[in-house]
Amino acid sequence: RYNKILKENKIEVKMLFNEDLKEWTKENLKYLNIKIKFLPKKFDSIAQTNICFDSIFIYIWSKVPLVVYIQDVELAKIYRRYFEELWKIAKS
Repeated sequence: RYNKILKENKIEVKMLFNEDLKEWTKENLKYLNIKIKFLPKKFDSIAQTNICFDSIFIYIWSKVPLVVYIQDVELAKIYRRYFEELWKIAKS
């Protein structure tokens, strides 16, 4: 269903993962229409950031998980630019 919504709405999804998750993504995300690249281990983090339109969601996967939600057009643009720079250095 998720994949259908993405296609119908022409939503492009890009995901960056730590290179240690390469096999996991092959098994768990193989049917989704998303672009995936991998960053070196030095970028490993317990935080996950999602950028969607003018919103930023920061998930912190600690013992007690935490989510930070920020809605700000300019900040979302900055986070998106940062993501695109990481995307350039990541590998398929």
